[in-house]
Amino acid sequence: MNYIVYYKIENLYYYYDGEEYNNTERLYEIQTNQYEMHLSYDKSKDGLLEYYRNILIWSEQISKETNFDYISKYNHMIASLHFFLMYSKKLIENHDTIMYDESSWIENCYNGGIQSCIPGDDHKKTYSYDGRGYYQSLLSNDEFKISSKVGQEFTITEIPDIKNLKHGYYRVNITSNNPKAKMIFAFNAKNNVYYYYDILFALSHIELNFIIRLIIDDKPNCYLYENINIIKSNTVFQKWSNKINKLKELYSSNLLLKNLGSKLWGKLSQFNEFIVTGDELEKNLEKYNDCNIIRTKKFNEYGTKEYREIHYLQHANQPYKFSIRIKASLTSYGRYYIGNVASTNIDNLIRIHTDSMSFIRPFKIDKKMFKREEKTSNLIRFYSCNHYTSVCYNCFQEFESSLFINHRCW
Repeated sequence: MNYIVYYKIENLYYYYDGEEYNNTERLYEIQTNQYEMHLSYDKSKDGLLEYYRNILIWSEQISKETNFDYISKYNHMIASLHFFLMYSKKLIENHDTIMYDESSWIENCYNGGIQSCIPGDDHKKTYSYDGRGYYQSLLSNDEFKISSKVGQEFTITEIPDIKNLKHGYYRVNITSNNPKAKMIFAFNAKNNVYYYYDILFALSHIELNFIIRLIIDDKPNCYLYENINIIKSNTVFQKWSNKINKLKELYSSNLLLKNLGSKLWGKLSQFNEFIVTGDELEKNLEKYNDCNIIRTKKFNEYGTKEYREIHYLQHANQPYKFSIRIKASLTSYGRYYIGNVASTNIDNLIRIHTDSMSFIRPFKIDKKMFKREEKTSNLIRFYSCNHYTSVCYNCFQEFESSLFINHRCW
């Protein structure tokens, strides 16, 4: 089996193909299967060699139990998609196609996790907890629900109460004068579009003084799904999730299993896009009349000073490759879930990074969903959500960010 493993430092990709260790600026020119090295491995030649050997062992373990050949797929994301389709393809075939109007509501939502931090003046004893198989757990959670059918735009005059709140997207302005609110809620002041779970969170936490103002102008202010079309996400994802969990019980050190659970949602949310050159688009405007330009890039021909323009086009009649409505709804539910957990110890909360929560006091937490995060459970000083330093209890040496996890001085 021909494949490479690689890691990236700045603009260079360092890779190993089973024989040679090399680097390139243009990884896409290497015509073979490509697997990015796991972050737990040292970014070095030795790290790549070890990962190269292990990925073959792990792939054989998965194949032994499921007849699924992981390293015959092009990359980690493709492998995660094919593994899911092997168990659940028929379960998404009856979902309505997501059209352009619906996709515009999806794209105007904030599609990320909570990112919040209280910067510290010094290093403090910190207790951090990280979600176990976060996205896999959310997708198979009995509480997370999605629509299998298209919705409809409406103009409403008031926000419904919790009991009558429908799944969908709302154009609202949400504010709060409580400083704790921004620690556990992601405000979308740029577009003022929120999904159902964001509204539900704000309505549920009256102690945080959320104010929800419905935007009323000449445009629809919501896109709603009928209750009859709302399904539990686990009706689609439970079989896939159960199979991964069984494999984890057999092969707990197999890091490919983490990829099968974590990479899928991104692949299922992928744009249905393709690339054309600027010249091709200009010559064939009628051919691409039903497409939207997502983004444009300019790059120079390798070894020359001449620049070419390429456009990423999206089919307007099918903006996403798959019509499973988890983009925006999944991240919204993730924020709702993490925000609710963090709110129970909010006075001691100092940081949230998607599914990682850090506190200055420990508290009881669901150990089935969360585990202690070692790299941020120490003497920690947070400068920002993504930048922190750790101090070793034994030698009092200071380390940048997650480098402490590999430190051993005893």
